[in-house]
Amino acid sequence: MASSSSTNSAQDRNSEQEWKEAMSALGKHLRPDPITGELEDTDILRFITENADHPDVVRFFQVSEKRNSSVKEKRAQEAATFDPTKLKIQYGATWVVSLEYSGLTTDERLDDKLYQTKEEAKAREKELQGPAKATFQLFCYIREGPEIEE
Repeated sequence: MASSSSTNSAQDRNSEQEWKEAMSALGKHLRPDPITGELEDTDILRFITENADHPDVVRFFQVSEKRNSSVKEKRAQEAATFDPTKLKIQYGATWVVSLEYSGLTTDERLDDKLYQTKEEAKAREKELQGPAKATFQLFCYIREGPEIEE
């Protein structure tokens, strides 16, 4: 019988492969930039917005939603089983937590729309009506202190 971690790993690989195939299917409808030879993000977004009912676009959103749900579930499981008592405490290390202002917004990002149920979308639409809201980014990292000499 396969272990849980090897099963999850195989599922992750399958999910990643499925997502790459869905993304490749979208790419077949686009022409690369003649100078750089690259697909531009704006071209991809334009194709998706203008062809929302196209089977390849629908498939891409389905696979992306499934992939995002899987990632959220995996993170929730990891957070639930995380044991902070096993963290090594290093003398002289400092945890830095920084909250940085990112400006005002009333707009959704495109990726906010990708993973919403109808109920979430309605709630989000109500939330966006009204005055602009401040946005912030949270950063957390460890800054190591001076070396200890013995």
